[in-house]
Amino acid sequence: MIIFIVKASRDGDSGVPTSLGPLEAEIMDVVWSCGNSTVRDIHRLLSKRREIAYTTVMTIMGNLTKKGVLRCARQDRAYVYSPAVTREQFTRAKIAQIVDTMLRRFSEPAMTYLVNRMAQVDPQKLTELEEAISELRRKAKGSPGG
Repeated sequence: MIIFIVKASRDGDSGVPTSLGPLEAEIMDVVWSCGNSTVRDIHRLLSKRREIAYTTVMTIMGNLTKKGVLRCARQDRAYVYSPAVTREQFTRAKIAQIVDTMLRRFSEPAMTYLVNRMAQVDPQKLTELEEAISELRRKAKGSPGG
């Protein structure tokens, strides 16, 4: 399970919310795994892991809907919630936010760390990075003002 705990924010490019509290993350993990769910469904599953009030689950799911992470639609006599963003979209937006913040605040040390870490984990990735940089430079030279 992925849990990100930071102040509420959205990724500037994608508009995807990039922060969840621990309980929000736990609920989203269940919704991402199960798909369309009611509060009762989520409460039943969470209750197997821990003691939690139905009203707490309902409140958190309402908050997640307001944040734009869940969608809510009425079906018969129940509200059915579904993910508004995929786990991958959320994770990508969160990583983008973290990397952007690192580069903005700690540009040189962040780049040095990332390149060194990449070399340790998968040296082939350095070649791919070099190729990506070369491609960006070629595009910049070909663009107006570049």
